[in-house]
Amino acid sequence: MHEGPGPRYVLKGKLKVEDSGETKVYGAGEVFWETVAAMTVENVGTSTAEILIFELAPVKSDDSMK
Repeated sequence: MHEGPGPRYVLKGKLKVEDSGETKVYGAGEVFWETVAAMTVENVGTSTAEILIFELAPVKSDDSMK
């Protein structure tokens, strides 16, 4: 589970994303948006997949970071 939604950038490989009843495949250089809903991501390529995750989460107070 992630702190918040945001874009996911596929650095390499091929990923099958199932979200909200839709299935799409993304390859290197493509972006998909992850919501806070339950979803699955599966490596469907023949090599290692890597993604860069950006999260749009609220700022935490100093007390929550201790």
